[in-house]
Amino acid sequence: MFMLKSFRYITGYVKFSGKGVFPERFLNLCANNNILVWSPKIKYGELSGFMHINDYKRIRKIAKKSCMRLKITKRKGVPFLINRYKRRYGIPIGVALFFFIIVYLSGFCLNITVCGDGVLKTEKLENALAKSGIYIGRDLSEFDADTARQDFLIKNRQYSFAAVNIKGSHISVELVKTNKKRMKKLSKTPCNIIAKNAGKILKVKAYEGRISVKIGEAVAPGDLLVSGVVELTNKTTKFVHSEAEVLALTRHKLEVFAPFKTKQKLKSSEIITRSVFKIANINIPLYLGEVEKPYETKKQVKKYKIGGVELPFKKITAKFSKIKYKKITLNEQSAKAFAKQKMKKLIKNKLKNTIKSSQKGKFRVTKRGVFYSKVYFCEENIAKSKKILK
Repeated sequence: MFMLKSFRYITGYVKFSGKGVFPERFLNLCANNNILVWSPKIKYGELSGFMHINDYKRIRKIAKKSCMRLKITKRKGVPFLINRYKRRYGIPIGVALFFFIIVYLSGFCLNITVCGDGVLKTEKLENALAKSGIYIGRDLSEFDADTARQDFLIKNRQYSFAAVNIKGSHISVELVKTNKKRMKKLSKTPCNIIAKNAGKILKVKAYEGRISVKIGEAVAPGDLLVSGVVELTNKTTKFVHSEAEVLALTRHKLEVFAPFKTKQKLKSSEIITRSVFKIANINIPLYLGEVEKPYETKKQVKKYKIGGVELPFKKITAKFSKIKYKKITLNEQSAKAFAKQKMKKLIKNKLKNTIKSSQKGKFRVTKRGVFYSKVYFCEENIAKSKKILK
């Protein structure tokens, strides 16, 4: 039934009504001339029904013979739609342009999916893939999946396996992360272990190589700790890839400066929002004008999906918080407190959790501000690999 209705709609049909003396004779003549009339109804001497558009053009003589006066009450179907909009050239042009764009875009990458155990599709990973030629908007006619895969593995050693597959306009990437411990065991490059910082040796744990230092011995940066040159019992020499953990007591002197005249950063309550609609690699700005610097930015990316499949466009919204600076003058006490805060931030970034003890900090007051220095003693692994040049 659905197919029949679809066929009638595509070919076009009309609903007609007619008045006359012999409506039954009209229907009989239509049947004799292979003219299909469906859903005929005769009510109060008036005949109504449906007929194909081509058949309606053939019933003049039949209507005259049966003394019927007919008129069309409804027109339905594709031919009438085309006739109605035949002078609106934008519609056929738009339809043709739509199909052209669909066919044209099918030759480009419209979506990328990344899968793998513990592998997440992040902005950093997307940038790494883009450097190897795997990005949304890439011309697939010039894309070599095997070359892109090899290039990605060379540039990103943290992945041991990659598979790149093309399905239509979709690229799927499967990644496997490198097992660092396994890679160390498989490494065959001969190397020594040297000291990256000066210190006093507390403990040496060598997995491979010959230990060249003793507990309690002081070493300087670059001193040999574990040698990759091993002498065998038969007086021959063997080169190995040294591996070791060397714990040492190190001394770090840190110094910060707090000026008397400085600028204090003030965040403004004024927030300006700017949005960009990104289709493949094309950015369409949804705003006018620019935001004056300085400012802090927070980005939000809204991705669109249908049936779990990510579409090749997204909306990027950036919120700009304006920053203002206020000139302030610190007294000696305030400058010292500010210097202590800067020291705390410095040790978090530089020494982290290696501090064992520290000396009392020292202040040095000048005309411009306050210098604050402090000595920290740390227990840290000072082992550093250095390739052996044969």
